[in-house]
Amino acid sequence: MTTYNPTSLYDFFTNKKFITSVDKFGCVQTAVLRYYLTAVTGKRLKNERLNQETIRKQVHKLKKVKVDSSFDIHTHLELIKKGGRMYGKSKTQIKSHVSYGKRFFNFVKDSITPIQEKNKHNENAILSYTEAIMDKSEWIGEKKYANRKVILINDPDLYLDELKLKYPNLDNRELYEKSQSSLSRFFNILDYYNQYRANKCRKTTQEKSLKNLLRFIGWYKEYNNLSVEDLSIEKVFPIISPYIGYEEYSHLENENFITEIAKKEWYRKREIKDKSRKFITVINKFFCEYLKRSSIGTKVAYIQALINFSAFLYRDITDTEENSDFQDISLINRLHVCMRDIYKNKKIEEDKKIIPFNWEEIEMVCERLRKEANQDHYYSKRSKNNKGQKLTKKAKALHIQDFIAIAFFCVMPPDRQRTLRELTFGETLKYGIRDIKRNTFISYENLQEGEEPKYYIHLLPHQYKTGDTYGTYWHEINNVEYEDGKKFYDYLNQWFFEGYRDELATKKKTNAVFIKTTKGDDFIEEGDDPESHFGKFIRGIFKRKTKFPLNSHALRDIYVTHINNLNLPEETRRAIAYMMHHDLETANKTYNQQTSDEKIALAVDFIKQDQEQKLVISRRK
Repeated sequence: MTTYNPTSLYDFFTNKKFITSVDKFGCVQTAVLRYYLTAVTGKRLKNERLNQETIRKQVHKLKKVKVDSSFDIHTHLELIKKGGRMYGKSKTQIKSHVSYGKRFFNFVKDSITPIQEKNKHNENAILSYTEAIMDKSEWIGEKKYANRKVILINDPDLYLDELKLKYPNLDNRELYEKSQSSLSRFFNILDYYNQYRANKCRKTTQEKSLKNLLRFIGWYKEYNNLSVEDLSIEKVFPIISPYIGYEEYSHLENENFITEIAKKEWYRKREIKDKSRKFITVINKFFCEYLKRSSIGTKVAYIQALINFSAFLYRDITDTEENSDFQDISLINRLHVCMRDIYKNKKIEEDKKIIPFNWEEIEMVCERLRKEANQDHYYSKRSKNNKGQKLTKKAKALHIQDFIAIAFFCVMPPDRQRTLRELTFGETLKYGIRDIKRNTFISYENLQEGEEPKYYIHLLPHQYKTGDTYGTYWHEINNVEYEDGKKFYDYLNQWFFEGYRDELATKKKTNAVFIKTTKGDDFIEEGDDPESHFGKFIRGIFKRKTKFPLNSHALRDIYVTHINNLNLPEETRRAIAYMMHHDLETANKTYNQQTSDEKIALAVDFIKQDQEQKLVISRRK
């Protein structure tokens, strides 16, 4: 149990988090500083209203009221009632003041009660689905925003007004033809680019990359105040060959030939350098204006999209025999340098960023979701006598799906969200028995009586990000047993074989494990960035339970940090990294979020253990 040193109410009443989060702070001040302190001190205030000087003196008196982990809200609320009666207030007025005072004393209680103790206290209590089990809202940063309207769209009607300014004498039909001609010229190149990239990455990845590219081009168009007719690939991207054609100088004598070629090469290098530098300046302005509050990862995605498109534009210019990775192209080299600079800033940003969760808290959220999945009735603290209402099968299915989604991150090392988003019963999620020696799998329908089927994750190389490196992947899902005796397989069987998944899949018949709760179809469907839909689903669960929209990728960070804090042997950590589809070096570089204090603490523990062992050995001698 966590112990607390005695703390005064002053510390809580002057806490910035409380002041900025509570509604009607002036009413709370009146309840606490006038009526509560009047009962505590036994002296009424002379003035009817609290002025600044009175507030300062009364707040100072709160230092004398000490609190600890045994803090009792009801005792302090009774003092507000007593203070109200000392001023001759009516029951209705006293009730109002108690309500405002309760906001403050609830904040005090929540602040001094350890999460573990609150969870233990509510372990067997009736759950209210609308109630968050912890409050991480103070960690939510400034809202990020990007103006999506700047994206270049292949719709001629959208650009008629700007062409009208340029050609006031033309009618709408002629303006439409100009707009259509310009867009066709532009998007024909982009279609060719899509074909060029088709075999180099997944379709979803390319669609996201293309959106980023079109947003940059749309911003470039607005930033330079260009009409759709003035916009072209050559105007946005500096396409200049670094190689000189020697044929036109072949008639010159040797000395003049060398001089002219040297001049030409010098001017060409100067031109390439200047235009490439200006292009990087434009990108930096794009980041400052369009992506000024976006994450490092978002900026990296935009740079990568520009690198991919530049590689396409220079595909026939680069010398592939000597430079297989476009090392001879100045623009691409500068984009790579820009990416490295962003990663340097990423390291600085990550040193300042702290994920406000540990793995024990993730498991607490999972356990809360499990208990909700067990319930057959809906309970609300607002309802009289807390009378439960029977849940419909669809409502219960929603709770079961929430639990299973988070449980998949907890019963095994957290996988990338793509695995869960595309998880399909009978394909990537198999139910049966696998014979490792014979490399065979028997589905549950073909098992003999008495044989117990198991659930497996089965991924082919094309079904996960690092499949080309690690090949076909099998993982038997641990049938975790919970405190009440139920097992994880019980919930999966309930989901698949008792009709709960089908209750949500109303739009079409699908074998997908997870279903969009509002649309009734799966997350696998192509188009409109399906990854973001599943990401919102996971973030929404954590938003409801913790008031913080924790994303699925952060779960991998938290888990790797948790594993490293356990100081496990390297062989174990390497095996866990393999289960997460990467190597140990990637785990430490990309996912590990240990602070300097945590890393030092492990070293200190090792030094202490080493010294103790040496002391024991020396005493034996």
